[in-house]
Amino acid sequence: MPIPRLVITGASGFIGRHVLQAVQGKAHTFALARRSPAVSGAPTDPSITWRQVDVSHRGEVEQCFEAIRDAGGADVLLHLAGHYDFTAGEIRPTTRPNVLGMRHVLDAAVRVGIGRVVFASSVAACQFPAQGRALTEMSDPDGDTPYAVSKRAGETMLAEYRGSLRSVIIRFAALYSDWCEYEPLFRFWSAGSRACRQARAGWVWAFRRPLPAHSGRHRFPPAGSRERRSLR
Repeated sequence: MPIPRLVITGASGFIGRHVLQAVQGKAHTFALARRSPAVSGAPTDPSITWRQVDVSHRGEVEQCFEAIRDAGGADVLLHLAGHYDFTAGEIRPTTRPNVLGMRHVLDAAVRVGIGRVVFASSVAACQFPAQGRALTEMSDPDGDTPYAVSKRAGETMLAEYRGSLRSVIIRFAALYSDWCEYEPLFRFWSAGSRACRQARAGWVWAFRRPLPAHSGRHRFPPAGSRERRSLR
């Protein structure tokens, strides 16, 4: 059975690097990214063909996909490339990579005969649900932040290619990456991790020291006693 042939955009990102690690040696993968593997720390392997390309530039994308076709083509496109910035006050920073870039990639995929695409969207494309309600796969992408608008545009765009591409949309939740650009999540996890480390260090240190022996039921030394202070 022939091995799968994949195209992964945004291959130097957090998700892209982990996907490459998971499929290396099991598929022939064309890894597309603005950053090189040397800069991003992404894996290299004989089964991975790296090409540096900015999806915002149609010419670069077209040349890249033509090279993929000439090298034997691919079966599936995993579109991870994009830009997110939850502090942006305007749509422009996300429009080029997330909207124009996706258009360039989808047009090129159709042109070279790639028939399936997996699109990395986000739950941020949707408004927060009302109390007692939940987001599901059927929730409308009705978010109004610049990032949400760009992801909604991507989901809507895929519908235009139904006659040419079989597509799947994955709405990722917040990701805790190794560099974690999503600052609120970074602060949340950092505070929780710090509290856990402090609590664990205190308990471990206390239990490494012998508790005072008492006849009958064990009791903790009263506050302020020499025994209690020795456990701090």
